[in-house]
Amino acid sequence: MQGRRVIRRDLIGMAQELKLRGSSLKDSISEDLKEFTNEIIKNSGGPCKREILLNFLSKLSGYFFAWFLL
Repeated sequence: MQGRRVIRRDLIGMAQELKLRGSSLKDSISEDLKEFTNEIIKNSGGPCKREILLNFLSKLSGYFFAWFLL
């Protein structure tokens, strides 16, 4: 789920940057949408170890907080 958000954010950023340059995302992608999509998938390696650790610690602290309240 997180990967989708990152890709969506990156595509929106690309579209905004191209709009400032007077172009569009459609022009940048060209005709080969499948190749463009495969490049995005290939370049999205998922979250790094630091993000995984921070996510774990965030959830763990939430559990401790809920346990403390009970």
